[in-house]
Amino acid sequence: MATAMKIISPLMRNAIAFSSKVCILAKQTHFKINIVANPLRVVTCAFHTSTSQRGLMEFFEEKNMWGEDKIKCGRPWRIDELRLKSSEDLHKLWYVLLKERNMLMTMEHEYVRECELFPSPERMEKVEHSMENLLEVIKERDEAYNMLEHPQTKPEGRVVRNALGIKYFRKCREQAVPMHVNKTYRLLHPPYEKWKGKYLSLYYEKRRLEKRKAAKRELRNRRKLQEKYPHLTEDDLDAAFDNKIQ
Repeated sequence: MATAMKIISPLMRNAIAFSSKVCILAKQTHFKINIVANPLRVVTCAFHTSTSQRGLMEFFEEKNMWGEDKIKCGRPWRIDELRLKSSEDLHKLWYVLLKERNMLMTMEHEYVRECELFPSPERMEKVEHSMENLLEVIKERDEAYNMLEHPQTKPEGRVVRNALGIKYFRKCREQAVPMHVNKTYRLLHPPYEKWKGKYLSLYYEKRRLEKRKAAKRELRNRRKLQEKYPHLTEDDLDAAFDNKIQ
């Protein structure tokens, strides 16, 4: 016991000396330090929770609606109403509509499995119409923002080569997989090779001959129409050939 006291006593002296220095420093800096007997305090705070979750039952309607012949529902969201919403509200509304659509699809599948009629099938159309309107509003805002940042809202397309090396105009659209890792796109649009140039020159020559023959044929038909109907003007002839091409 005496040995233990000898070991503890230096520690106590150091602790007392440290506390005295802290008190002196606090007096000099005009701070108040409260020494608590138990420094280990449990701090608790409230936290937010959402509504109660029902698991897989979220994919089904309320039980009091099961077996009903007709279920009342409202109209779809209009574009004018969605334009007044903030982006955060539109984000929340999208997931509400998505959850409603998933529930309706589950109930429709269940009614088909039971060989019964799905009540009020127009609900699916209204939800999809609301989602389309919401996407249209998001597209308008995105184009307006891009118009402020850039002179062009989005690129319409670009000229690319197909597997044969022939150039064509490809419209730009969003893809789930980037082009450089998309196997299907890389297979249909391989890198251009020099040996294709010989065949491309023959292909383009054939196209030029076809256009020349088509132009001569149109000129010949114009002359025949003018001889048969002298009162026709150039605008009438242009309209007649445009309709024939369409």
